[in-house]
Amino acid sequence: MAILRPEQPGDEPEIAAIHVAAFEDASEAELVARLRMSEVWVPELSLVVQQEEQLVAHALLSQVVAGESEALVLGPIAILPDHQRGGLGTALVRMGLERARALKYECVIAIGPGDFLAACGFRPARGRGLTIEMDVPDANFCVAELAPMGVTPGPVLFPQEWSE
Repeated sequence: MAILRPEQPGDEPEIAAIHVAAFEDASEAELVARLRMSEVWVPELSLVVQQEEQLVAHALLSQVVAGESEALVLGPIAILPDHQRGGLGTALVRMGLERARALKYECVIAIGPGDFLAACGFRPARGRGLTIEMDVPDANFCVAELAPMGVTPGPVLFPQEWSE
């Protein structure tokens, strides 16, 4: 049985191992570690899936500048290879959006597979007046609105931890 829960102290090594296994390098695990030590970290929004005694998936939402909105960015997300394509990523994203809404965030930005993001409630961000300096197709630069009028037009600016 899978348990979705926030990260707990001591989960850090297993979370890092999930990212290394999923991405076949340490770059995403290093990003999570940098974000964990930064001002944009929201502990309640670092979410894991636990099966038995093992963590098998992780998703993170951290603070980002998006226009004038109280905003978060989704990612990184990682699932152990032998647990992928079973709905864990969707479950983590939906749980993250619910928790972010409860914490009064107004929107969540995401860059990723458009079909997956659309299935989780995201819509193209440029159509809502958001801009980004990266060369990302419209279908892959998305926003989920968590509050009425939660998206205000303007640039999306990632914290420096994303580019280190």
